[in-house]
Amino acid sequence: MEHNIADWANFRAGRFFLPFGYWYPRHWPFLTETVSRPFSYDNEFAPRFQVGLQGFGSIFVGAARLTYNGWLTSGPDDVATDKRTVDKPGYGGGLVIERPLLRPNWSVSATFAFHGQTIKSGDNEEAQRSVVGGLEAKLGKLELRSEYYRHFLEGDKERFTVYGKLDIGA
Repeated sequence: MEHNIADWANFRAGRFFLPFGYWYPRHWPFLTETVSRPFSYDNEFAPRFQVGLQGFGSIFVGAARLTYNGWLTSGPDDVATDKRTVDKPGYGGGLVIERPLLRPNWSVSATFAFHGQTIKSGDNEEAQRSVVGGLEAKLGKLELRSEYYRHFLEGDKERFTVYGKLDIGA
């Protein structure tokens, strides 16, 4: 179920695609890139789909477009290889800021997102927090994108991945 009030205020209830950084909304599961899926997206860290409530929208501040997402989910990933069984809620939010540059089809953007959840680790449950930050530049047919993912686990365990992509369109 989705209710659109305005560009800046939209609500969704039910199953939705987790808008975590650039990579997920643009390239999984619908499109395939020439780069491998980042390690961060093995379902252990950032789920693909979740069930819950989501608010999202866009506003313009001068020439810059700000797009936001916020979510509260039931917790387990309903489509995943890890099949999380915990029933504690997941939560998070994200922001993308995009600004056009001097020429048509030129822009620069930055993204930041956060996702918190509990996972099953052996016989224990473990709190996990994930963040992503990214930068993207589009200069006509040239597109450069990179993202940095960091996962904070209980017991001072951390994991991180970085990916970058350069694409020259036809």
